[in-house]
Amino acid sequence: MPGRAPSSLVDGIEDALQLGDEHLTIARLPDEQLTDEGFVPKILSRLMADGLLINYQVDIPQRMHALMEAAAVPAVWLNRKLPLNAVHPDDFGDGVSATMHLLSFGHRRIGWIDFNIGPEEVAAHYSNADRRAGYQTAMRRAGLEPRDVGSLGGHIPYGQRVAIARAFLCDPGTRPTALVSYGA
Repeated sequence: MPGRAPSSLVDGIEDALQLGDEHLTIARLPDEQLTDEGFVPKILSRLMADGLLINYQVDIPQRMHALMEAAAVPAVWLNRKLPLNAVHPDDFGDGVSATMHLLSFGHRRIGWIDFNIGPEEVAAHYSNADRRAGYQTAMRRAGLEPRDVGSLGGHIPYGQRVAIARAFLCDPGTRPTALVSYGA
C-alpha cells in the first residue's frame, strides 16, 4: 500500500502549483481499486484530475503498473527509480556527499549501517542500495576500505537496536570514528 508523502514534499508541490493557478487533490486508494481494470481507466474522471503523482514505492502491484500504462494514464511516480515519468532523490550522490563531508573533517574509519532492513533482508527500496553504494564509492575513491557493518533493522526489535549499535561502537576492533547510516 502506498505510504504518505512527507509534508515538505506536499508543501513544495502545492507551492509550485499555486504559482500556475493549478490545484492538487490527494486521494489514498486501496490496491483493490488500483488493480481494477474497470477503475483505472476512469481514475482521472473520478478524481477530477488531469494527471497523477503516484507515491507508491515498494511492493507495487504489477497489475496496477500494467493497467496504468494500458490506459495511458498521465502519471509521474514519486521516489521511484524509473527511466521515464519519475522523480527521485540522488541517493547514490547523497551517499557520496555524506561520506566526502566526513572525510573532509579527517575521518578515515567511517562505517555504514542500515537501521531499516535486517541482516538477511534485501532492501525493498532502491535508495538503500544506492546510498550504500555511494558510501562505498567515496571510501574507495579516498583509498580507504569501506567499513560496512550491514544492517540492524528489519526483524530486530526497535528497542534492541540501540544496544546492538552500542556494542559495535564500543568494540575497539571495529569502532568507526563516524557513521553514514540509513534510517533513524
